[in-house]
Amino acid sequence: MYNNLTRVKNSAYRKGTNGMANDVRTQVTKRLLKDAFHSMIARDMENEITVKSLCKMAQVSRVTFYTHYKDIYEMILEDQTENLRLLGIEELYQSKRCYKEITEELILRLLVHIDTNEKLYRYYFSVIKDNYMEIVIRDLLSHISVQVGEYEKNLYPELVKMFVNYHAAGIIQIMRQWMDYKGQKPCTREFYAKELVSVMFYTKQRDSFY
Repeated sequence: MYNNLTRVKNSAYRKGTNGMANDVRTQVTKRLLKDAFHSMIARDMENEITVKSLCKMAQVSRVTFYTHYKDIYEMILEDQTENLRLLGIEELYQSKRCYKEITEELILRLLVHIDTNEKLYRYYFSVIKDNYMEIVIRDLLSHISVQVGEYEKNLYPELVKMFVNYHAAGIIQIMRQWMDYKGQKPCTREFYAKELVSVMFYTKQRDSFY
């Protein structure tokens, strides 16, 4: 494993001009650290995750680590953000579907991703405060929030912002609750996402759905 990591670093460092090489070096170093992090999670070594242990596994110096991150939590938050962006969110943004449908699809993809990477998400939630998780989810939703205004013409910009913040906080709790169902889940992911979104978008005043 270490030999492979060394070959990756050496080949990357030789590419391009100095500026390009430095950029590649940064990306490769970060990838090595995150790969070491994921490897420790997969091996149930989460209690042993420290800057020192990550650097040892990734064959990166602590000085280099602190060149890129102020602490281990910043690296973990960056890793989580990158993982969530692998859900094909960009394709959702560009779709012509309404905000409600996109939110349902987003929740469904999150549930699938959580089930596929359960150990990783349990660690995320154990070390990352909810407000940071909420920032990441809110950032994802903000890209499609303009569709709220298109779908509901009477909403003011500030109300749209509140709408997105509300849903971001709700999705965090949905993720937590889904992980709390250990072993047998109460229903399918599809049914869970559909029912939750039906509740989220129901308005008693109009007795209708958005």
